[in-house]
Amino acid sequence: MIKIAFFDVDGTLLKMGGKEPSKKTISTLKQLQKKGILLCMATGRSYPVIPNFEGIDF
Repeated sequence: MIKIAFFDVDGTLLKMGGKEPSKKTISTLKQLQKKGILLCMATGRSYPVIPNFEGIDF
């Protein structure tokens, strides 16, 4: 079975208007990855302006 989680960027992964995710957000995403859950980012942003989440593979 494939497990996958989709996240919106603005207002979910980043605070509205924010540019960096919180430490708690990064920690949670890393925990999901360790459990084998695939992470997907849902955004209307073009590829060059998608935020970078260090250590997280979307």
